[in-house]
Amino acid sequence: MRYACATRARVGQRLLLLLAVLAITTSGISGYCAGQPHGLPAINWAETSIWSEQALPEVVDGGDSSATEVGVKFRSHVKGWITAIRFYKSAANSGRHIATLWSATGQKLATAAFSDETPSGWQQVNFARRVPVRADTTYVASYHTDAGHYSADPYYFVAGRDNGMLDFLESTSASGNGVYLRSPQSAFPTQSRLGANYWVDVVFVPAHAARGDRYLPWADGSAYYKRWANGPAPNGDPNYFPIGVWYQEPSTAEAYKALGVNLFVALPRGAQPGPLAAAGMGVFYLDAYKQVANPVERKSLLAKWGNLTRAWGQIDEPDNAQELPGGKGYGPCVPPPEVVKVYDQYRESDPSRPVYLGVGKSVDDNKTHMRGVCTGHYEDYPAYIRGSDIISYDSYPVNVHKPLWYVAKGMDELRSWAHYRKPVYEDIETTAIGARAGKPTPAQVRSETWMIIIHGGMGIIYFCHIFTPKLDPAGMLHDPVMSHSIARLDRQILRLAPVLNTPPVANGVRVASSNAMTPVDTMLKRWHGSTYLFTIAARPGGATNATFTLRDCPSHATATVLDENRSIPITDGTFRDTFAKPYEVHIYRIGFSPRP
Repeated sequence: MRYACATRARVGQRLLLLLAVLAITTSGISGYCAGQPHGLPAINWAETSIWSEQALPEVVDGGDSSATEVGVKFRSHVKGWITAIRFYKSAANSGRHIATLWSATGQKLATAAFSDETPSGWQQVNFARRVPVRADTTYVASYHTDAGHYSADPYYFVAGRDNGMLDFLESTSASGNGVYLRSPQSAFPTQSRLGANYWVDVVFVPAHAARGDRYLPWADGSAYYKRWANGPAPNGDPNYFPIGVWYQEPSTAEAYKALGVNLFVALPRGAQPGPLAAAGMGVFYLDAYKQVANPVERKSLLAKWGNLTRAWGQIDEPDNAQELPGGKGYGPCVPPPEVVKVYDQYRESDPSRPVYLGVGKSVDDNKTHMRGVCTGHYEDYPAYIRGSDIISYDSYPVNVHKPLWYVAKGMDELRSWAHYRKPVYEDIETTAIGARAGKPTPAQVRSETWMIIIHGGMGIIYFCHIFTPKLDPAGMLHDPVMSHSIARLDRQILRLAPVLNTPPVANGVRVASSNAMTPVDTMLKRWHGSTYLFTIAARPGGATNATFTLRDCPSHATATVLDENRSIPITDGTFRDTFAKPYEVHIYRIGFSPRP
């Protein structure tokens, strides 16, 4: 994001970047609906996998035509059984496929040949007998392809993926994850490169599938902030959901407050607190050029800004190549230990406020060279995150002519790098930042925002600047159509804040899309006796009809589609809806919560 803090040359460089997503939709355990109408197959709620049928690789075909065994290291949090192995198939990944489950040392535990495969998409083979697995024990699931052309997303396992039941391990701690071996026949895969995800999955059944909700890992919502007496929400107010603007003049505070904004993130030099105090607006105070690490400086800032300061800030985008003195080009990124050192200084001098860190667009774009000599070192990000309590990154897909779904990939990445223990915000576009940039529509901004939230984002920061052809730092405010739409969006988010501040349920819904090119991502929450289902068409693959099946549902219920003036009948836990437009969002409230 941080164009307001950059030289014009660096602004131009940043406009070349792109953003990305891989939607991870988890399946769940526990409980049964009354039945599956309309010829739908029965759902076994006791089964869980890391990825659902809705999940799609970014690199569907890695291009390698060698016969290869590809796989993944994983653990389960509880004992149970592996009943099947799954993998995502590209159209060129033809020939025979053999699935194998291995111990961590290469002992073959089960094997099976795939049959009746579709030309592409998810494939599954069930073992003749279910294989018992122990809790917190490493196993390897793999398949062999004669033709190669396996899916391969690099850097995916820089951090692990955890759905609360299965843990696909972080590459570093697992001595490499995303494993492979080039071999003419099936063999134990022992090599790893770039933490790549080859999109191999398992079907796991826990030995004791307790009834009731199982929750996804998350960072505790507004309750997270209770640890800081002078933080964003020291009382853990469930109505608090951070909606911020980046690098805006305090004189605009009342105008942004009228749109629903409740936070300023970073301030121009020389900013005065008066207008922000009058608007009751909190500030994540950081000088984007440097850390305010000097205790004397911090004391001076607090004397000026007082309790408006809700968080300290690290230098902006330390992960990018840093400008050299005198504008003489760019040097390396800031080493992660330096960021952690400054974090320790902040915490020692003022433990009453959290520390905020904003990183750059490389989070979801492993092809960009924005990081200079640090390019490709994705292991830096978990280290950077250790120097923060709140993390964000930048998303401008329309401006850089990239798909909107990149915003979700970045959110998934940051949350996994933070081990789901710290809230992650995302900075999104609201204007055409440069003369050659694309301008997002209000519908696109709404889609970006809800996609971020559905993927676990716990804060939104709007980037409002226009740089060319004429500088307008508050360009979003001066666009009546966009500002009106954002005001409506913010009102909806803030109305739903108490719902958003509850943990997401991992095993509450299954979804099937009639169009494989348009998966539908979901997030399900419970609040005050109701079930809330947040959904979005996650790729621009054309219109689709989605079928939603709810666990432990009553025989007859109604899904009220929020802010759309319509409702949908639910029969035996199942209902359908249409997603006709790219990245269309629907939010449903269903008046039931399953028994505990």
